[in-house]
This record gives sequence, C-alpha cells and structure tokens, in this order.
Amino acid sequence: MSFLANAYYREGKYPQAEALDGQVLETRRRVLGSEHPDTLESLVGLAGYYDDEGKYAQAEALDSQVLEIQRRILGPEHRLTLLTMGNLASEYLSDEKYAQAEALFSQNLEMRRRVLGEGNPDTLWAMRSLAATYSAEGKCTQADELYRKAVELRPNKASSLNALAWYLLSVPDRRCRRPEEALQLARRAVQAAPNVATNYNTLGLAEYRNGLWDEAIASLNKSAELNRGAEPTDFFFLSMAHWKRDDKAEAARFFQQGVDIANSRAVGSELRIFWAEAAELLGRPGPKAGTARNPR
Repeated sequence: MSFLANAYYREGKYPQAEALDGQVLETRRRVLGSEHPDTLESLVGLAGYYDDEGKYAQAEALDSQVLEIQRRILGPEHRLTLLTMGNLASEYLSDEKYAQAEALFSQNLEMRRRVLGEGNPDTLWAMRSLAATYSAEGKCTQADELYRKAVELRPNKASSLNALAWYLLSVPDRRCRRPEEALQLARRAVQAAPNVATNYNTLGLAEYRNGLWDEAIASLNKSAELNRGAEPTDFFFLSMAHWKRDDKAEAARFFQQGVDIANSRAVGSELRIFWAEAAELLGRPGPKAGTARNPR
C-alpha cells in the first residue's frame, strides 16, 4: 500500500496518494502502535504530501508529533530526529512563519555541525535552508554569509553553487542581487552536475538577467526536458526570454503553459514573483495573492 501511494505521488496523483497513505497510517497505528518506526515513517510521509499541497498547518502538526516522539525515544541528536527538525523548519518557512523557521533551523544547523561535521551534506542543507530563511526575512548580510560559507566548505558541490547563484538572482531585496556573479556560479553548478534540472533552471534565469536571450532559451529548454514539463518557472522564464527576442507568439504560448501548471498546485510566493514578472513584461494578468513560499 505504501509503495502504491509513492507511485501515485510520483505521477502527481496527490489525492490518491494522500488517501492511501492515510489508510497505511491508520493500519500501522492499530497493528504496530503509535510509536513504531513504520508508523512514524507514515506520519512523515503524509506530512510531506500536505507540505507539497500547501496544507502547511496539517504538515506542521504531523511533524511536530513525530519530533516529540523521536526526541523522547531516539534522543535529540539522532539522525532521524535531526531530519524531522529540518522538515518542520521547512514547513514553517513555507508557511512564512519566519521567526519559528529561523529558530528551528539555527538549532538544527548547530546540532548537525556538532554531530555530523560542518562539511556533511546534511549540515550544508541546513546551512542553505537557514540562509533562505534569512533571505526571506530581508537579512541579506546573514544570508549571503551562510550561502558563501556552504560554497567555501565544498567548492565543487553543485547544490551549494546553485543555491548561492539562485539567491543572487532572486533575493527579494534587489540591492543584494549580483546577476554577473550568479552567472559564473550557475555555470559551475551545471558543470559539476550536468543532469540536474534545477541547475539549468538557475542558469537560464542567470543568462536572462545578463541579456543572453538565446543561451537562456537553450538552458531553459533543457531544464523543461529534465523536469518533464512540470516546473512552471521554466515556462515563465522562457516566455520572458522569447519576448525579449521579439518572439511574441512563442512568449505567449510559454506563458500560458506556466500559468496552467502553476494553477494545478500550491503557488508559493517565489513562484508568484516570477509569474508576476512575466505577466508584467507580456502585459498579461498576474497571479492571485497567496501565502506560501518554497525557496531552494
């Protein structure tokens, strides 16, 4: 049942996945008990579905429950406890509860540094996540410092290079943006991990921000291919690049593709920003107001 729920999820059939995983959870609670590792695994999985669907209150409630049990049974510094802490902090960030996200990410980063070491991939993830929280709060100095620290620790790690590049392109405070530096970082990220869609998405935006329309289109087409046409920002960025190249019909087609995909999911504030930017450039209607944010 759990494997079938995962298959539904991978196909984007979220209601079926959520319903089936809910059955798995209730069965495991009844047969195995509420604190069995498999039961906790179901809680974490269901929280992930809720998070992806923008149901942040439900996701936070489930992960808070799991975290309390893990702290008591496994200890506060167990690998799974630290993982759930990170999940809960991410949900706070998505729900724009920045103070709570910052506090939990700060604690999570400190513990991972102590338990796993500063250069561990999980520690670097916590570092970048705290940096994303700082960015959302408008704390550019702290965000910039942490993103750069992650790159300094692992200079050839694509995820850290990409995260810094994305920050320098998309940080809400435009005074903190550095598109030329971001372009060099994004190129390094693609070179380090040439089959990762996110790296091409960032590179395409960097090329667009630097006026390289043809290069941006090529990178974004590659990103859309790797994403299997499921990432709306690929199409919003493509619409902007084609518009700048005076391909108005293509720009309109890609913009509508982005809108259609965005309307099928929970729209975070970062996606709304790029949707609005493309809409303004093309003279089209922008997104409706919302409350979610899902940074890289």
